[in-house]
Amino acid sequence: MDKQFPIQNSAACVFKWSWVTFYITRGSFNMCHRTGGFQLGDMNFQDFNTHPQLIAERRRMAQNQWPENSCSYCKRIEDASGVSERMVFSKNPMWTPVEFNNAAVGELPEIVTPRIMEVYFKNTCNLACAYCSPMFSSKIEAEITKFGPISNHYNLDNKMKQIDNYEERKAEFWQWMVDHSEKLYFFHVLGGEPFYQQEMQEVIDFLRSKRHPNLTLKVFSNLMHRPDAFLTRIQMLAQLVQEGHLKDIQIVCSIDAWGKEQEFARFGINLEIWEQNFKALVTTRGISVSVHSTLCPLTLPTAWVLRQKVIDYSAISESGDIHQSWNIIATPVFFDPCHFGAHMADHFERLLALITDDNALQIVGGFRDKVVSSEVNAPMVIEMRDYLDELSRRRRTQWRSIYPELSDLVDNIISSASTSS
Repeated sequence: MDKQFPIQNSAACVFKWSWVTFYITRGSFNMCHRTGGFQLGDMNFQDFNTHPQLIAERRRMAQNQWPENSCSYCKRIEDASGVSERMVFSKNPMWTPVEFNNAAVGELPEIVTPRIMEVYFKNTCNLACAYCSPMFSSKIEAEITKFGPISNHYNLDNKMKQIDNYEERKAEFWQWMVDHSEKLYFFHVLGGEPFYQQEMQEVIDFLRSKRHPNLTLKVFSNLMHRPDAFLTRIQMLAQLVQEGHLKDIQIVCSIDAWGKEQEFARFGINLEIWEQNFKALVTTRGISVSVHSTLCPLTLPTAWVLRQKVIDYSAISESGDIHQSWNIIATPVFFDPCHFGAHMADHFERLLALITDDNALQIVGGFRDKVVSSEVNAPMVIEMRDYLDELSRRRRTQWRSIYPELSDLVDNIISSASTSS
């Protein structure tokens, strides 16, 4: 039986030991997808646990000290007296690496096997979300290659460039999975859009090759696929559970809001197709469905509408209530809702009124506390405005007519800052 993670203090996070996010095309990894990364360099992926920077961060956490160069996502929430993911998940025994379960009292092993392996293969994607980047979207990469950068925060400097030894790194990744995957509880596959990438077939082939009775496969998808082809792929995945290869298959549907606002924010999405595929998912036996949403000034106005739709679909879901999770945007930095401070409060309240899960209430409540306690940042609001103006020009859309209230708020903040300066 898993024990509670033994390092319980005001800085330690279980994910620094139990979560690996591997970006194969960049030859880098994170411990938790919300932190800064570590470059593998000449290291073999099998040796990532010995990375000097990672060891240093773990030791700081064990001594009740925050890492010097990462983990600001949770720290900012806690500094605003909110409840962070670190605080919630570090108390859940299921995330404790097996080496801690087997360790003697007082022993703190540094070389451990994670419970979560998360992998990004390539940036191939069929959407160009307004708050995404070329690192995660080939559509955005092509757009910026054609038109040039929009801002200092949104260019090709962080383009997902494929390292020269991509195939070698990928082979190392699969070898690690062969050696250690039986100790994993979760295997996450992200993109880009995974169902558009040939590596998704490699995932399926690997999972067919051996049995993982404790493993849940989570695939993050935008659901923008031809409905008949999508249903065929989903039914094929469900067979992995039915044949005993996996404990569970979860499709995490990446969507943030609803209506014309979402179609602007997730450029290329068709909500009629999305809803058709979502209904097919929730009514397919053997597939667990959840929703993950990003909160920013473009999505907060109708985040509650999506939440109500998720609640409604839970009534017909084969797997029961559909779990929904949220994150607050970190980059591009000008999309951080903290720049609008208390002006975002009403949006959060409408969303929170529809959330009943205690953990989600704590986490989204923590986001609210961080945002509404922040000072309005007019320079960042100006940068967001300029970005949206240029994005609308390139895509022949009109953000101001889609978000009239946000447009007025932006103008008022900028006007007030100009008057007071």
